Amino acid sequence: MLALKRLTTLIVLLSVFVSAFAETKTVTILAINDMHANLGQMPKLGAIIDSLRAVYPDLFVVSAGDNRTGDPFNDAYKEPSRPMTEIMNTLGFRASAVGNHEFDSDIPAFRTEFFRAKFDFLCANIDVPDSMGFAFAPYKIYDIGGVSVGLLGVVQVGNRGIPDCHPDHVRGLTFRPVEPTIALYADSLRTKCAIAILLSHIGYDDDVQMARKFPMFDAIIGGHSHTLVDANTLENNVLITQSANKVRYCTLLKFEVEDGKVTRKTSELINIRATKRKSQEVKKMVDFYCSNPAFDEVICKFQTKIEDKATFGTLIADAQRFATKSQIGIMNGGGVRLESFKQSKFTLKDAMMLDPFDNSMWVFDLKPKQLKQVLLECYENDEHVQPYVSGLKYQMYIGKDGKAKKVKIYAEDGKKLKNSTKYRTAFSSYLLSIVNLKESDGKPSDKSSRGCLIDYLRGEGTISQTPPTRTELIKSK
Repeated sequence: MLALKRLTTLIVLLSVFVSAFAETKTVTILAINDMHANLGQMPKLGAIIDSLRAVYPDLFVVSAGDNRTGDPFNDAYKEPSRPMTEIMNTLGFRASAVGNHEFDSDIPAFRTEFFRAKFDFLCANIDVPDSMGFAFAPYKIYDIGGVSVGLLGVVQVGNRGIPDCHPDHVRGLTFRPVEPTIALYADSLRTKCAIAILLSHIGYDDDVQMARKFPMFDAIIGGHSHTLVDANTLENNVLITQSANKVRYCTLLKFEVEDGKVTRKTSELINIRATKRKSQEVKKMVDFYCSNPAFDEVICKFQTKIEDKATFGTLIADAQRFATKSQIGIMNGGGVRLESFKQSKFTLKDAMMLDPFDNSMWVFDLKPKQLKQVLLECYENDEHVQPYVSGLKYQMYIGKDGKAKKVKIYAEDGKKLKNSTKYRTAFSSYLLSIVNLKESDGKPSDKSSRGCLIDYLRGEGTISQTPPTRTELIKSK
């Protein structure tokens, strides 16, 4: 009996001794989101990755989606988005969420990049038919320095049941709601790995909601809303990260794991723009891909600086109105991709960055009641971004819930429009896809949205005065 007690005591002491010296492993992940093909910043990102790998050999590099759409050298390349894919391969990316802008060309173009990528595209809420020849893994478990790390991918789904992209570009794909999809996988993934991460392209506010509903995730690496999330942001003990957009910041996440459980987790923002060093290997690739002199053509000059997105949106609406010989032009705010411009010379490349989508144009004859409907539905279905107008002024009233309640419209001189009169109105095929108008009621134009812009700016030559603001959002207090 005495010997048994001694043996038991010895086992307990050994257990305490082993626990005291249990190995703690650290997993490091570098996350970035919404790079939007900012090729010029990629050599700096490359230098940061090289420096971090010298300290953390098992560094895992991941994107939360929207790798493309922003630089015409990438988006208008003969194989759209090949430059970004090749650079991401060189930088050693291991995984990427599927962003809504991954579909800005079409499915065949994305499929090409899907197979070119040496990293995984993860998405649980997209179903791809077998006939399309590729498929997304909903999640994948990676071994990072001897620690199992599971990533579950999801993409934003809007009011129309698809991500925020042109519906023609995702025809044939099926998108499922985000939250029920996460619920299908979350508990199971939690049991399979030491670190469970939601790789999300749904926006920061929704990430917060998912953290509250799915606390089994150790972290949510997010994108889509271009939010610069502070370091060490926790919601329901879930670490949430997002690093703005256009390769200005990235986030370094660290997880300490002991006995298969996360004991500590932190995040640190890294300012990429402040980095002076560049990866020469990546710089050579960028120089190679950015060598189209046609993009340097100056199409107009601005005598005043453009300080806000509204000025550009109004300018595009003017261009679409005049190029199609319409009375009214309407431009959806989400399609305006430059927010300021401080140089004088505006080049073809700048125009392609301002409107990277180049959607086809449509012309409708609409009564004031229909115009109001278009403006309200555009606001609601374009992520609550105000539409910009030409030949028109409006006041839109926004409720406390953030939804548009009503809109008052006027001619540019402030006079009321005649209810029985139809006004020739121009807007893009994308705007048409998010409002409830029948195509048979309108006619396709032979012009594209970017073509309207370029022709208009070339015709102006020099713009000495930017267009006035014609929109007003009135929010309930």
